[in-house]
Amino acid sequence: MCVINNVIRQVDKPSRNACFNLTRTQMLLSKEKKHRVVGFSLIELLVVLSIMGLTMSFVAPNVFSLKTRFDIQAEKKHLRLYIQEQSYKSYFHESPQVINFVGNQVISELSAPLTFEYLAFPQQSLTVTKYGKFDDFTLAYAQSEQWLELTIVAP
Repeated sequence: MCVINNVIRQVDKPSRNACFNLTRTQMLLSKEKKHRVVGFSLIELLVVLSIMGLTMSFVAPNVFSLKTRFDIQAEKKHLRLYIQEQSYKSYFHESPQVINFVGNQVISELSAPLTFEYLAFPQQSLTVTKYGKFDDFTLAYAQSEQWLELTIVAP
């Protein structure tokens, strides 16, 4: 008598090999059932990639505009620090100087020119005394095709 699939079958000559062979066949069948393909189908991957692409199309422009805005703020801060540095250099060298604003550059007599990527200036100049002093100065500049003014306060 052999037990296969919860059914008791009567075998003419009960032999150990007959039951063993049947159970071995069962084991092979059960292994095939257990060995399923694990992973994602091509359709699932395409759906996920299309959702990611759609999300990036909404997010990417905002990220780039934020980066541009932060770069412009950094350039304005760099401009203020450059003018302050020129004031200190005039005091240290006891030499008056003229700082010229032309195009996207700031040109000083005591330092290398400073070039900007986002800011542009009409022809303007700022005079610094040998004591490092200058009057409050309103600087006109273009940013993203829009003209603005920046007030630089003397130290």
